[in-house]
Amino acid sequence: MSSTSTFSSIELGRRSLLAHKQSTQTAGHNISNSSTPGYTRQRVNLEAFEPLYRPDLSRANTPGQIGQGVSINSITRLRDELLDTRIVNNTDEMGFWQTRDYYMRKLENVHNEPEDISVRSRMDQFWEAWQELSLYPESDAARQVVRTRSETLTDSIHHQHRALQEIRDMVHSDIEATVKQINDITGRIADLNNEIVKSKAMGDNPNDVMDKRDVLVEKLAKLFFDIHDFTQVNRQGPDVGEQYRSEIFYANAEQKKIAAELVEKLEKKGYKVATKISKADKFYEAEDYHQDYYEHKGTLPYCHVKRNVFSR
Repeated sequence: MSSTSTFSSIELGRRSLLAHKQSTQTAGHNISNSSTPGYTRQRVNLEAFEPLYRPDLSRANTPGQIGQGVSINSITRLRDELLDTRIVNNTDEMGFWQTRDYYMRKLENVHNEPEDISVRSRMDQFWEAWQELSLYPESDAARQVVRTRSETLTDSIHHQHRALQEIRDMVHSDIEATVKQINDITGRIADLNNEIVKSKAMGDNPNDVMDKRDVLVEKLAKLFFDIHDFTQVNRQGPDVGEQYRSEIFYANAEQKKIAAELVEKLEKKGYKVATKISKADKFYEAEDYHQDYYEHKGTLPYCHVKRNVFSR
């Protein structure tokens, strides 16, 4: 007579149905998020459930271990690092050319060369008027032409100057937007870290949340390299001292890996990267006079502007 329960076969079938149901749901989850930025395909890892009889001295006299079906070991992310690198490089390249094209078009519209209405054409007309006046110095008409064309040239130069100032203000607005973007990213990373810690404490593996965090960490690291000179040692522009060094602090192995990969990309592009990668330790808040520094001084930042170094 069998020593196993009458319901063991039913339980075995139940485990199999639940495991494969989860596999089907995960496959549907992958398909649903096929167009989601930063999403990593997930896989359900199945394993045989613990057998009914393990090898020990008190086991029943049976011809072998009795299988109990299948169970879910984990749900893991499948990342293709080579493909991820190619996607990031192509995306950076596109962003670089789009930004360059945008500002180049702005500058072309300001200078408006080689059209008839430009500072160059006004300058030519100005000197032509003086040439005409040199031939007929007694002519009131020639004198009036010189005066009119002088005013026209002056107005054109002033107009171009104002237009260039507007472009400069756009660049400064871009800097302010970048600062806000950094603050937003760091806040979102902090929220995701709290969520990940809570999930792991419950024994879960929050794959989707970790995907979101990895995307934000990489975006933040790229912004870090874009907005400062990472080739200078213990200084930034006119500010000299170890406190001005270029350094990335990581909280886990994944963040360290992302930072190291970005440094490697920059070195392959010919940059001599001075940025250090260190484990995060205790941080101290800056003094009050450093908070909103340029706003209090009433001046503009003088060190660096944002650039797309990964697409050069």
